[in-house]
This record gives sequence, structure tokens and C-alpha cells, in this order.
Amino acid sequence: MGFFYNKYDDGIYRVRNICGIKITTKPLENRINMLLSQINEVKAKIDNIDIRTINTDVRSINIENQSNNIPYFYRDIKVKLNHIASTEYNYDRNIFNNINPPYISIIVPIYDIGKDYLVNCLDSLVHQTLKEIEIILVNDCSPNEEDDLICKEYALKDKRIKYIKHKENKGPGGARMTGLKESKGYSIGFVDPDDTVALNAYEIAVSRMLINNTDIVCFSFYWIENDEITDMHINIPQFLYGNNILHLLSIEKMHGPLWDKIYKKELIDKFKFDLFIDKNKLDDMIAIIKIFSIANIYEYIPIPLYFHNRRSISITNDIDKKYIFDDRKFSIENIFNYFRNNFLLKEKEIEMNNYIVTLYRLCYIFIDMKFYKTKQTENDINIYKTQRELLKQLIIDNIKDGYISEEIFLDICDKRNLWYIRDLYYN
Repeated sequence: MGFFYNKYDDGIYRVRNICGIKITTKPLENRINMLLSQINEVKAKIDNIDIRTINTDVRSINIENQSNNIPYFYRDIKVKLNHIASTEYNYDRNIFNNINPPYISIIVPIYDIGKDYLVNCLDSLVHQTLKEIEIILVNDCSPNEEDDLICKEYALKDKRIKYIKHKENKGPGGARMTGLKESKGYSIGFVDPDDTVALNAYEIAVSRMLINNTDIVCFSFYWIENDEITDMHINIPQFLYGNNILHLLSIEKMHGPLWDKIYKKELIDKFKFDLFIDKNKLDDMIAIIKIFSIANIYEYIPIPLYFHNRRSISITNDIDKKYIFDDRKFSIENIFNYFRNNFLLKEKEIEMNNYIVTLYRLCYIFIDMKFYKTKQTENDINIYKTQRELLKQLIIDNIKDGYISEEIFLDICDKRNLWYIRDLYYN
């Protein structure tokens, strides 16, 4: 059962209070006409609205009401809403008196994004209700000239923005690492440049971090794909402690991206400059595993505060061996060595083994997803078979090299009902 809406909610208005946050649920049937009216009204007024006139001194914020005045919130996003949730949040502003600004550094790696996505993203950051923030834009040698022009324009208008240009491409991990080196905030947040953030997201998240002295604050998010929007909430306790944080991540009971969380900077600083890896497509997974391994307190806010755009994956006839094989092999070696060098392996053995099998599962799904988006020609089928063989070989090599035993691998597949991974290994 979700926090917000299911079939039993039809015709019912509910007010709930979860971790100090008031949530009002309203079923789709009673709201769709009002939503369409709001969208049409906003579109008609886009040219006449000055987004800078929003009253940000009010500490009781209603996102649903604010959206009537903010054109970017709906711009270029044609969606069918599964539900509408309005949130009100109150707290004592004095909680910020014990720390120095900026209260959060928001790091945005930028590569080949383009005007539409990037403007929406930056608008959602510069108009955050939490004003004492730092926004770090890292241009990772983007071939799109619009990216550079837009970043320069925003940096000139807003002194809270730092704009950095790489001289050579380092990948998303390298760009995030550059941002971390420049960050001065009490906490750290990461945003993908084609996503947007609810206007009070960081005010809510940072205040919760201060109130409860948490290392990580996570919030649910909206997943936007193919003109559909889905609330991606998770069913976990409000607070997690110690090794339970890493364990639930390793068995995929919580989401693993960087961007639906904020992190206490003193936690990130423990890794110095060894958190992210240049030019590795799994750098975010490696970083999350490391961060979660040393976190003591994790808080989950069951409110969608982030809008993640799932852009279509381009299909290529090339066999991306590096992505399918080498990056995953390196990731497993990197995490294994990290645990071996920083913990007794027995302490993290269960989590390490589950993480390895999770990588196999994600790789399997990626291969299938790419294949079923093709026309399934003979060439497509041959590529599909080759990529499956690469994954099978990765599993065999990991067992041979001692990263995971065959017995444990098969046991995890059985416990997590990953029969398709087990069958791939045997066939």
C-alpha cells in the first residue's frame, strides 16, 4: 500500500502526519479536471509571470498552491498524474543558527543536455525556498554549446552559482568529484541536469537532517517516462541505523541513486577524493555503497520531492562490452577491495555478496531492455546473445577470482527469486 493513493482511497480525502509532515491525499477522479484547468491557466500566463516574485519568507509551504504561479513546474512535461499530493511543512527556523551557510552544496554534472532540460533544472534550484545554498555546475566538456551559454548566464545572475569547466572529459563521477572539491556546504546534494527538484525539497531535507542529526536524508521521487508520472516511494521505516542501512540497500529494499538523498558533508569528507571514479558508468552505485557503509543514521521522508526524467535509451548495434562487462567487473573489484581494506570482510560479507548479485540483475535487465527496444533482427539477436554470454562470463570470473562463492551466489538467487540469473549461469 502506498503512502498516497490506492484503489481503496476512491472518494476519500485523508490527512496524515508522517515524520512531522502533513500529507493530504486526493484521488485522481476528483482532481483531474482541476489539474487540467491549472495546467492550461499556467501555460496561458507563462509570458506574464515573474518567477522571482514568489514569497519565500513563508515557512509553511504548499507545493500544490505554488505550482499555479510557477510555469517551469509544468513546462514541457505532459503527464498523466496517478495522484496529487499537497504537503505542508512547519519547523523552527532557529535550527539553522548552529551551522554556517551555505546549508547545502548542490552539485550538477553537465554533459550534452540542451536548453529545455537544463533551464528547467536550474530554475528549480535557484528558486529553492532554502536560500542559503551553493549550486556547483560542472561542465564535463559538453559538445552542446547551449549548455555553456546557459550555465554562464545563470552564474552571472546568481552569485550562489559556481560554474566550472573541465579541460578534459571525466564522466559523471569525475564531474561530481570536481564539485565536491569546491563544495563548502553543511550537506551535499546531487542533481542530474535533466531533472527538476520541488521548490521546498532542500528546506525540508536539510531541516530534517539538523533536527535528527542524520547522516543521510532520503525522499521519494516522481519517475517521469513516456508521458507517465509515477510516485516512487519505498516501504521502509522512517529511521534506519548502522548496518541495516547498507543491508537494505544491498538487497534492493531502497533506491540506489545519488539524487534522491542529501548527505552530511563531514560523512562525505571521510573519503577525501576517493569517492567517485572517472569514466565509469557505475560510479554512482560505487559511491552509494561506500557512503552507506559508514552512515549511522538514515531518515526517509515519504514525500516525492524530486522529478526524475527517464529519457529514452538510444539503441546501438555496437556491442558495448565496456559497459556490460569491464565497468561491472571493475566495480565489483573496487567495492571488494574497499570492504577488505576498511572492514573485516566478515562484517560486510552478506551485503557485499548481495551487492554483487544486484549488479548481475541490473545488467541482465539492461540487456533485455535494450533488446526489446530493437526490431529484433538477426543482428539484434546476435548482439543480445553475445551480451548475455558476457554477463555469464562475468559471473564465472567473479566466482573463480573469489569475489563470491558459487554456493552463496546460488543461495542468494533462490532467496531473492532471481531464477533468470541462476538459469543464465547454468545454461
